Amino acid sequence: NDSTRLKGSLLYAYIGHVYYTAIEAKNADQPGYSLVNMRLGVTVMNDRLGLYGFVNNVFNKHYFVFGSSGTFAFENPGTPRIFGATAELKF
Repeated sequence: NDSTRLKGSLLYAYIGHVYYTAIEAKNADQPGYSLVNMRLGVTVMNDRLGLYGFVNNVFNKHYFVFGSSGTFAFENPGTPRIFGATAELKF
């Protein structure tokens, strides 16, 4: 019995306000922000074969990620909106 199914997911994440220094300097902080990712696809052969499209950072939110290595600190831009597709085969 072969069945075709439409599948989807929506992921919402809120990242709270962050200070990048121990003294909570106002010129080294980032306000809270939200990110939304979506995935939509179809499966066939009783879910054994799936084809999906996805969008990460749906609203193209500009944000920074932080890293530190010893005395060096740096901010890097977060990942911009990304479109893609995946395929899966279960056996």
